[in-house]
Amino acid sequence: GKTEGPCVTAVHFPAVSREVPTVVYFHGNADQIGWGAAYIGRALHEQYGVGFYGIEYPGYGTSRGLEISEESMYLAAEQLLQHLQSPAGLGVDPSKVILFGQSIGGGVAVEMALRSFGTKLILLSPFLSVQAMAKSAFPVIRPGLWLVSWLVKDKFDNEAKAGRVPVPTLVIHGTEDGIVPF
Repeated sequence: GKTEGPCVTAVHFPAVSREVPTVVYFHGNADQIGWGAAYIGRALHEQYGVGFYGIEYPGYGTSRGLEISEESMYLAAEQLLQHLQSPAGLGVDPSKVILFGQSIGGGVAVEMALRSFGTKLILLSPFLSVQAMAKSAFPVIRPGLWLVSWLVKDKFDNEAKAGRVPVPTLVIHGTEDGIVPF
């Protein structure tokens, strides 16, 4: 029989014209494209004519065939961005692509900017790294975290990557965020 390979998905609301940007949205951990992304995408499209492309990660929503990991999230995002920009795909002009990452999606958006996708980057409630999040969430184990940092498979080390981001970046974060420290 036929074996199915990995399947990654996205939601797309095309821009009203080729001159209008397309926002590529990388959602947070407790979300999927059928929830926040679909709502945000429809609102941006209907109210402003902006294009919207919500990326889904392996193991979330309808995506399947890949184990959930930092690397598989990058792989899925890169494949979907190539499809968005390819003339054989959706044909969106790369100069009109804006990356928008929320929480863990900020880590994916930062990596995609480093891989030369997008002309602008918006980060909503990004974190410095998984290790920094663990230090904040579990202060009692903070002294021992350096001993087990090699055990943390997915690092999402945005802090180490920040200085290399080649596009203008807007960071939005609240001081009262109970999950991602400011």
